[in-house]
Amino acid sequence: GMGDDIWRFGATNFVPGASTESGFHIDKWTPRIVVSGPIAKGRSWFYNAFDTFYDVNTVSQLPRGQNRSRDLTASDLTRLQVNLSPSNILTGSLLYNYIDRNRNGLSILDPVSTTINRRESLYFASIKDQIYFGGALTEVGFASSRDYSRQSPQGNQVFEILPAGERGNYFEALTQHSDREQWMSNTYLPAMHRFGTHQLRFGADVQRSGFDQSAARNEYRVLREDMSVARSVYFIGNGFTTKTNVQASEFIEDRWAPVEALMIEAGVRADWDDIVRDFQL
Repeated sequence: GMGDDIWRFGATNFVPGASTESGFHIDKWTPRIVVSGPIAKGRSWFYNAFDTFYDVNTVSQLPRGQNRSRDLTASDLTRLQVNLSPSNILTGSLLYNYIDRNRNGLSILDPVSTTINRRESLYFASIKDQIYFGGALTEVGFASSRDYSRQSPQGNQVFEILPAGERGNYFEALTQHSDREQWMSNTYLPAMHRFGTHQLRFGADVQRSGFDQSAARNEYRVLREDMSVARSVYFIGNGFTTKTNVQASEFIEDRWAPVEALMIEAGVRADWDDIVRDFQL
């Protein structure tokens, strides 16, 4: 969505749901808010949308106080458009996502001690400029994203898998970061007439992505029905890993219509990335 010269507001689902299972509590809530309107009438506008989801899950077979897990997710999107001139349109956006899961994995076979807490944040921003000149169109854009996630056990006790369920604390704590940037440019030339009609398009694209992960793993065991140890698992080595990559590409394409009932497309593309370290056509 995008705003216009009229202020607009919207709000839904503001009444939460409630439950009396194991005591009165709010178990679901999904409010949404949308606001849009002009920054400068006839020239620039904005749009903002926010939504969230709150959910409480109760496992009735578990003891009170140890029988609930909670999920909270939220998202906020803002978009802007500015008409720098009738032939130059600038747009931008910013998106934020958030996830918070408490006691994730709780069930009748998986008590609180075996669950994990998970949190994740994602940012995404982009900007694009479209320019019309002499019958041609050029668009130039940039986008960037950042993601952070963390998985945390409830403690450091040995994790044990039994025939009738699990006990102890989950064996892995995990932290991850990722990021990505992309630059792009495309140009569409006006139609040219020689031996038919030609529509030329050319552009370039550059991307950089990165990822790192840190894992702390403890021992875990698999037990038989008589509680004897069937298998023990240990982890060795460095739990940290990281990787980055850069990719670039260029292309030119011609859509040729020698006659009205025939269309021929031909193009050339060159790619390079940090892994192969060579151009490929």
